[in-house]
Amino acid sequence: MTVSIQTPFNTYTAAPGATLFAYQFKVLRDDDLLVTVDGVSKTLGIDYSISGIGDNAGGDVALVSPLVGGEKVLLRSNIVLDRSTDYQQNGDFPADIVNKDFDRPWLALQQMEQSINSSIKLPFDTAGDQTLQLSAAQRANTLIGFDAAGNLTTSTTDAQNVIAAQEAAAAAEAAAASVDPANIVHIAGTETIIGAKTFNQSPAVPNVSLGDSSTKGANTKFVADALADAVPRATIKVRQAVQYGPMTTPAAGQPAQPDLIPQSQIGNTLAAGVTLKCGTAATLFSVANGNNADGSANNLNWLASADIPVANLTAGSTNYIWVDTVARTAGFVTVADADQPGGAIPVTNNKYTFDTVGMKMYLGNGTTASQVNRLIVAEVDTSGSAVTSIRVRSYNGEDVPVFAGPLPAGSTILLRTNAVRSDDVDITMEARCETADIGHSVGDIVTNLGQANAAPVSFWRSRTALGFAVGTAGGLSTQSKSTAGFVGFTQASWSYRIRVKRRWGIQK
Repeated sequence: MTVSIQTPFNTYTAAPGATLFAYQFKVLRDDDLLVTVDGVSKTLGIDYSISGIGDNAGGDVALVSPLVGGEKVLLRSNIVLDRSTDYQQNGDFPADIVNKDFDRPWLALQQMEQSINSSIKLPFDTAGDQTLQLSAAQRANTLIGFDAAGNLTTSTTDAQNVIAAQEAAAAAEAAAASVDPANIVHIAGTETIIGAKTFNQSPAVPNVSLGDSSTKGANTKFVADALADAVPRATIKVRQAVQYGPMTTPAAGQPAQPDLIPQSQIGNTLAAGVTLKCGTAATLFSVANGNNADGSANNLNWLASADIPVANLTAGSTNYIWVDTVARTAGFVTVADADQPGGAIPVTNNKYTFDTVGMKMYLGNGTTASQVNRLIVAEVDTSGSAVTSIRVRSYNGEDVPVFAGPLPAGSTILLRTNAVRSDDVDITMEARCETADIGHSVGDIVTNLGQANAAPVSFWRSRTALGFAVGTAGGLSTQSKSTAGFVGFTQASWSYRIRVKRRWGIQK
């Protein structure tokens, strides 16, 4: 079989949710093809599969996980220069084997030609050996160039000149961005600038004695950058959490709830997916990135003010929606995430694990687990064709639900979702008086409720759920506000809620 002239690579910019990419050149073996996404090599059988092996027109690469969109996908020939076929004396000489054996070196030569074509070369008729006869130490801190005869050489002087030019340009830029105090206009008395403003006192010049230089103080870019950095840091309450964002409109006397992905999106098609409604209310995502050298918290923040779509959800699954605060993108996986206090991080493919000791998030790929700048913000369940339920994770690692009445009666087991999505939490049960009872006025809130026999309420919890049980008789009780005696609640006169607060990641 002949080998046609072909280009041994294809590149693509991925569309959101894309998984299938065509390679348009001949490949004889699975391992003769290299697949990379944004420069990272993928593993055959784990990250992707191949069709079309041996076809002149090529075939397709099918990725296991859909791409977010915008990634660079490279499919290229990667032939190992070996020969495994061994023809025996007086043995068979089948055409299909012989043709492939003869095709392989020509495909390898095409691969080598592409590598040569993408390299920096001198003209074919260049005479002499252009090898740099210098050791690594001699080449250090030099630039490659050409001597008076046009031959390849290195230069320390040129490198120093480039560094000096870069430093001069940086200094010039800093000087241009600063304001010379001598050029500031000092107003004597009242002065009116037509169409702008009437001033009645002189502007204050930055005072060097206050611990800052006048140039730095007058540099508006410095001030703007400092404020932009300081505002998010000052608002970080709990690390690795959404700090604030869209909230529901609460009923009178009820707390608002996170509304990052409104329940109105239930019923969306899988292709449409869901949208993080950051355009409704600015949302501050904060990812914990360990600690700085001085021990202070290092957080990577993104204050998003535009909607963020997450399309092409997986059918019949729970889609865990993530946000990347550095790349400023969002996507999903279908593997449940987890927290753990240090130790070996799981390498399960597409599994996110947050180390609550090191304060870093990791993502497994089946072989290793690498740190990422991502935060899981919601869980979206799907049927075969549409979104069926949405669970937005609590902001600031604390779930404060609405009060609901009446109080649970005796012999009752209550279960509810754990919106904090951690089992390392503190749980508090609160009762609110709706009708005057046992000395309490309407609106009074009581904590530390007990059973009828004065035993405390016991809670159980997991990462996804929590619950408690009320004993077989008497229901719940507390101390009377008027007599201090231990008495039972009038069940219908009270409402209650269960507050859950994450213990780790509290910002000091």
